[in-house]
Amino acid sequence: MGGGVVYNTLVVAPGLFDAAVAYAPVSARPEENIDHFQRPNGDPVVTEIEERHGTPEENPGFWRGVTPLSYVDRVTEPLLIQHGSADDTCPPEWSREAAAAFEEAGKDVELRTVPGEGHIFGPKWASSMDVTEAFLARHLR
Repeated sequence: MGGGVVYNTLVVAPGLFDAAVAYAPVSARPEENIDHFQRPNGDPVVTEIEERHGTPEENPGFWRGVTPLSYVDRVTEPLLIQHGSADDTCPPEWSREAAAAFEEAGKDVELRTVPGEGHIFGPKWASSMDVTEAFLARHLR
């Protein structure tokens, strides 16, 4: 869930880093992560969360408050998101939505969708690292 940590860090601690990179990140919306990863497995934490905070329909304010998408205006660092088009762990739509939110807020975000690549960037790992190195070289020098 490193990509989710990247998003959260960017909005909670602007300026902590000079640039950020997220590979195949989870959704920036916690409720989507719950529905995708926890609810299908019957995770009892889901019940605890919903008993305490309500569902997104019951308490939309809480759920808006816990998504980093509500705070992208705080972000100061450029962001590169790399996501495989064939990712069956984290849907690529999640990265498209996050990138759109950053763009809408006028932030420096680059979304690179890697054709045919899955969640772990096996076959195209080396070329994805070349892209990451080039991105960091542009923003860290």
